Amino acid sequence: MLNIRPTEMTPGKFYSLVKILESVDEERISKLGEFRDATIRAAELVQEQCAVLAKANNDMHQEARTSMRVRHSDFDSLEKQSADYNDFTSQVSDVNFLLIAYDTIRCVQAGYIGLLDTALNLKPKQLVLSDKKFDVGKKTIEDIQNMTYEFSLNAPAINSFLAALEQLESMNDSVDLIADKVYRSLDIYYRKLLHRHTVEGVKIHKDPVITDIAIMLFKNIDAHGEISEGKTPDKISAYTLRKAEILAEALRADSVHKFVQDAGKLLEYLTMNLKAFKNAANNLQLMFKSQLQAFKTTMDDHNRWSRGLSLSAVDKLLSASNFERTLMLITDVDPRNVSYTETTKLLSSEEKFSIKFREETIEKLANLLACPDFSAQEIVEYVLERKSKLREYFQDENSFYVSKIGGGNPFTGSAPGALEIIPGPKPNSNLNDIVGSGFKEIRKFISSVEDASKWNNLFLATSPSKTTDKSNVLLIGPVGCGKTEVFRAVGADKGSISVSVQGSDFNTCWKGEMEKNPKRLFEGALKLHKESKKQVHILIDEIDSVMNNDKIPGETNLSLEFQILMDGVVHYPKISIWGATNNPQRIPMAMIRRFSKVVIVGELDCDDRITLLKHFSSYLPRENFRDKDWKCLADRLDGATGDVVRKMIDHIWRDKMSWFVHNKPEAAQKMMELLNKETQFELSSFDPKDRFNFNQKLGKYFQVSPHDVHKSIDIHLDNIAIKTEIDTAKRTYANAKAFLNQLNASTIVSA
Repeated sequence: MLNIRPTEMTPGKFYSLVKILESVDEERISKLGEFRDATIRAAELVQEQCAVLAKANNDMHQEARTSMRVRHSDFDSLEKQSADYNDFTSQVSDVNFLLIAYDTIRCVQAGYIGLLDTALNLKPKQLVLSDKKFDVGKKTIEDIQNMTYEFSLNAPAINSFLAALEQLESMNDSVDLIADKVYRSLDIYYRKLLHRHTVEGVKIHKDPVITDIAIMLFKNIDAHGEISEGKTPDKISAYTLRKAEILAEALRADSVHKFVQDAGKLLEYLTMNLKAFKNAANNLQLMFKSQLQAFKTTMDDHNRWSRGLSLSAVDKLLSASNFERTLMLITDVDPRNVSYTETTKLLSSEEKFSIKFREETIEKLANLLACPDFSAQEIVEYVLERKSKLREYFQDENSFYVSKIGGGNPFTGSAPGALEIIPGPKPNSNLNDIVGSGFKEIRKFISSVEDASKWNNLFLATSPSKTTDKSNVLLIGPVGCGKTEVFRAVGADKGSISVSVQGSDFNTCWKGEMEKNPKRLFEGALKLHKESKKQVHILIDEIDSVMNNDKIPGETNLSLEFQILMDGVVHYPKISIWGATNNPQRIPMAMIRRFSKVVIVGELDCDDRITLLKHFSSYLPRENFRDKDWKCLADRLDGATGDVVRKMIDHIWRDKMSWFVHNKPEAAQKMMELLNKETQFELSSFDPKDRFNFNQKLGKYFQVSPHDVHKSIDIHLDNIAIKTEIDTAKRTYANAKAFLNQLNASTIVSA
């Protein structure tokens, strides 16, 4: 900004500037006053609109921030939860309609304030001039002192007027800059909507802006997660309800609602005010045209004069052209111009559910928002109800969890080395498909546990132990017998929740944390039970690595901790431990006693091996096998576990499918298209009927014959690893039976 110091002033320049200030006559001052009053009225109207939008935005952000008690879905991964806790920004998106409306109108408001400030300073201030006029030439010391005093006394008034002239001359640049900033803000929002409705495939309900507001409301009502903590909508705290109503009420103000219902009115409002701002700036420049020209002539030799006063007529025409072009661009980024483009990618059943749920929710909220007198309470109640339904769905779909050692989080209070429970990939297995000794008994036991859960009070009233939670199970069998497959089947059950744990998940380098991790595991399982009201199974594979009789220093042994948790003073209802081991002798007897069911599982007789061969080979098209073919094949696999039988068919599957895709690529492509005909292929939804029809078509190209199976058995029985696995399985079963025969506890049953 121009600021001439008294030391830079010469008598000629000083009196020229004084003459310019004195040229502002009373008539011009009167017109300036009228201009100033009109600008104040326009600025006040824009300020009122800004204040309403600022309040709406503040209410939105305040509800999302509320406190550090932000709750995220327990179905999020631990990494996502940790990242969210380190993010202090609100849940309200940085680019939403209300914020864009506020930012763009605030730009216009800033322009009016700048224009008003210029107009106020263009009214010349009173000058203090002496009767004596100083001429160019030799001066006495007294004359120089008096001249310096006069320059100093009038410098503030002169510089204030000069600054106003400088601002006035560059006002066209300011108008262009503000218009460009408005356009860029609208363009960012337009691109966000365009991406949402084309790339993301979100349908438009009513219009893109109402759709955006509906999505924002759903995300931010109950932002700190009482619903995700397990509360039903009718149990939500009054505090959360009130905050949610404030969130919805923020949209009810007339000056906000009119923009929400018709986004075009925002663009009309902005265009109208930008044009008015441009015209006002031009009128003010015209009013002080002679002063601008005189000042430019006077100051042409000033080496600090701004670029603004050197603007030519061509520059001004270009500025006007830029302004009109920007107004056209603003029209181009009208949110109403965004259209929906349907995505063509294949979707899984879970993705289909998510999209259907999303569209139903947005459509209902959009319809509510489109009503002139929409009810904030109705919106809040609907959002809470939908969030509750979404939580129920994810509890069904995400019924499988895994454990891991966390790195600690100062915001949640979790210590480094603490065991964490996070969602895991859901297994795809069925207990009815598992063949071998003991599995029938396991199925019966699970059924009794489900009955006890369904008829809890009836079972509890008649229970000798005064509890229905005596449902711990220990599975004994060699590697590959199906113990882990049982765990997968239990984990795939939607009627219960399972947490899979490995022995290494308890280990940590942090002193004292390993001993605390079993309790953390039980407390995490209890939390899942309270939120879901379901039975929680803790699945510990190779449980003898965690609970054992070994006295070796440095070995993991948490027997005492688990004994207390499984049958101690503190009761953990609806939580059961499922353990699997191939070496039960290592487990302390005190732990064995705490298992309601101890079963040797997976030992196969000839009929079991035939069943498994038929089951595994049914995944491929096969020739007609005679009964004696199956019997001959099963006899050759005496002592084999289910894993060994599967490996025989796996070998055939790999050979057949590799031959098919390399020798019949066109047919293979057709079969791929058949699998993905209506939706993305998912094994979980590929039922026996679908498989039969698929194999009928695939059977035109190849089939599995008895010769193929015999050849695979020959290859595997010559493999030393397979021979060792079969011999180890026989020894393990013999040792397990001997171990159980030594036990006299009535609760231990040998299959």
